Amino acid sequence: MSSLATQNRVKSIYKEVWKEYFDWEQDYCKGILSNLAPSSSGTSSAPLAAQLPRFDLNDENQPSSISYGSYQLSLIAIDGKEDPAPQEIQYGCPTYRFPTISPAKPYEACTYSHKNLYVADDFCEKLPFMPFSDSSNFPAGEFLELYDAIGWMNRKDPDLDMIAAEAVRRLHFSHGLSYEEIDATGILPVTILERPDKKGILHTLNQRDVLSWPGSTVSNLPPLPRIENPPPTQLKKRVNGIRYLLCANLNCLEPYCPTHCNLFSQSYSHSVNMDEQIKFISSSKINGDFEESDLSPCGPDCYKHLADHTEGLAVWDDEMSEDFKFMLEGASELSSCDLAVVCDKPCREVYTHRQQYAPKPSDDNGGAAVVENDEASDSDSESSEDERPIFGMSEICQHLGKCDALADCRCYRKQLHCHRNCRCDLSCVRRPKGCRCKNTGRRMCRTPKCSCFKAGRECDPELCQKCGANALNKCHNNDIQHGRTKAMEVKEGAFGLGLFLTESAKEGDLIGEYIGEILSDKMTEARGLQSRHLGRNYLFALNAEWTIDAALVGNETRFINHAPGNLANCRAEVREVNGDHRIGTLLIVKRGLQAGDELFMDYGGEYFTTGGKGATPRAGGKR
Repeated sequence: MSSLATQNRVKSIYKEVWKEYFDWEQDYCKGILSNLAPSSSGTSSAPLAAQLPRFDLNDENQPSSISYGSYQLSLIAIDGKEDPAPQEIQYGCPTYRFPTISPAKPYEACTYSHKNLYVADDFCEKLPFMPFSDSSNFPAGEFLELYDAIGWMNRKDPDLDMIAAEAVRRLHFSHGLSYEEIDATGILPVTILERPDKKGILHTLNQRDVLSWPGSTVSNLPPLPRIENPPPTQLKKRVNGIRYLLCANLNCLEPYCPTHCNLFSQSYSHSVNMDEQIKFISSSKINGDFEESDLSPCGPDCYKHLADHTEGLAVWDDEMSEDFKFMLEGASELSSCDLAVVCDKPCREVYTHRQQYAPKPSDDNGGAAVVENDEASDSDSESSEDERPIFGMSEICQHLGKCDALADCRCYRKQLHCHRNCRCDLSCVRRPKGCRCKNTGRRMCRTPKCSCFKAGRECDPELCQKCGANALNKCHNNDIQHGRTKAMEVKEGAFGLGLFLTESAKEGDLIGEYIGEILSDKMTEARGLQSRHLGRNYLFALNAEWTIDAALVGNETRFINHAPGNLANCRAEVREVNGDHRIGTLLIVKRGLQAGDELFMDYGGEYFTTGGKGATPRAGGKR
């Protein structure tokens, strides 16, 4: 069939199915709506049980002096014996009178969260609904200008999937057109086969309920095949399939992380290359380095019992061999005894194959050599308190080669330090290095002598080894990442609801972390209009690119009230925590606070530049 003839055939069948579907849908919807109409008698169609008030027939003291009607009930005793004949009784419906109850004070709902949630910019592309539509004071025109369209304008009709599916079924099975030929015409509103940017209708039908309508059931044509991607069997492909879903940030370590899954959208691409080479950080401990002689044999099949490890050795198939080589690349420090447990194979078999497949050390350490933490190199990444580098959380650099102009490195281009979540080599000179502080008591890593504290970041548990940043109570510059906050409660305060301590706190203690939604400048502007209309503002500048808004999502710290100057007893400070900017609320009064004291923060003059509404306070006193 010629290309023109194919296009005409697809148009004809698609139009035919379209007409059949909507002719049926109108009558079907009318029938559904007619069933919702009340009966002509005006009586309620609700079940009798739903109409009756709660009434205990066995309570002799049940008041019945005041009633407004009666009902006929059929009582059937169920006691394990033969059911008696139904009895019909009449009873009066009692009326209970209660004293007048004062209405609750107005409040705003806020979803609690223990971490910041990212709000994608596409929320500003389509407006789902107009807020405050019943208020004449809300600047609706200015608000609409921030959005590209209203949500319902470009919303996809789910019926199109059903129409397209039936058209494809007829074209393929009745007219002999292949899926590729139908897709090539570009006439249908959906693709059939999977593409890098689309899943295709065959995949979609497997993910949703399929509507049964006459057009899809009257014919004897076979149903369309359901495309199901079987899980890969090779370990490497399985790891590749899940590593794009896992957030490796030390603040998260969870799949589909709500903080970074949209920020780093390239990590959550639908088009995952299962055969992509995974780059591991090479280890200096390979081959015989882990086979310490003082380790006890792991069992009767341990390689240490046998002089000839190859005797009676089972032959591994190609798939098992490839899986084992992949394990060695990522877990080369495990002993043969440990690997035997992972592989569910005899220890002597693992040991023998390990000698054959173990990775060899390379001159460049795989391009990912671990840099020692020395004070000389660390000084390159430091800056003064006023000129500390901005650790952006919006993007990460990921490219081949060094972080320079030739690689078009984002960090180099914006004159930023690479942070721990960047995908450049660990040897990159732009990466911050860990501090070399030693255990010096309560103030350890809390003075400018600590390179991490001076640079405005918390100590890294992987880079800062000497200060004990990976332990719970050694380093004192990791309060936010360890969640060392104070117990608090929300109750009536000096200005409405306020935040109070329920335990004592000393100067410099972390009270809590300011949590909310992470907004870009575009979303911040839209939220600002709503804040000004409500007269309440929870926007807090995180850095030059992002703002935290605790209006809809947050925690207790959103209730800290304002107090000017010396009347404030705490302040907010932005710190870089494992690659992310986070806002901590620190106690600043030298005398400390006791349980029951209310917390106050100076919002700063910028907060009130628009009459106390809608401005964005700057964390850390930079307002």
